[in-house]
Amino acid sequence: MAYLSKAIHVFILHMFLISSSREMLKMATPARSGAPLFLLVVLVAAFAMSTALASDNSVTIINDVGVTIQVHCKSGDRDLHPRTLLSGQRFGWGFKSNFWGTTLFYCSFNWGVKHQSFDVWSMQQSCCWWPVWTVTTQGFLLEDAGCGKAKTYRHPWM
Repeated sequence: MAYLSKAIHVFILHMFLISSSREMLKMATPARSGAPLFLLVVLVAAFAMSTALASDNSVTIINDVGVTIQVHCKSGDRDLHPRTLLSGQRFGWGFKSNFWGTTLFYCSFNWGVKHQSFDVWSMQQSCCWWPVWTVTTQGFLLEDAGCGKAKTYRHPWM
């Protein structure tokens, strides 16, 4: 995804650099050229393509502690609000990664006096797009669903 974004930016920059100053002035004058309309169409198409190619992602949290826990997950622009997960209950959400590949979700967990906070999904850290976090008495078990990777403990309770 990042490569596509970079290629689009390079293409647009290239369009401007190869034009002479006279051509740039012509592009700025709608009466003389259809270039501004063409540029607008290219930009809209690039945005639409990046949106269409964005991956569908999801995160699932499973409470396997045996008692109620508190969970609060959010990203830079989306707050999923604090919630209480009963024993055995699941909480999950879906999303599309952003154009720049910088989407990140993090969660805070509380169980009695114990707590923990960490990133539950980021494009740089996830090998797959559908991580499943199982909360246990020992800590947080990660399974990247779809990757075929074994469950591994990633974070202990604090």
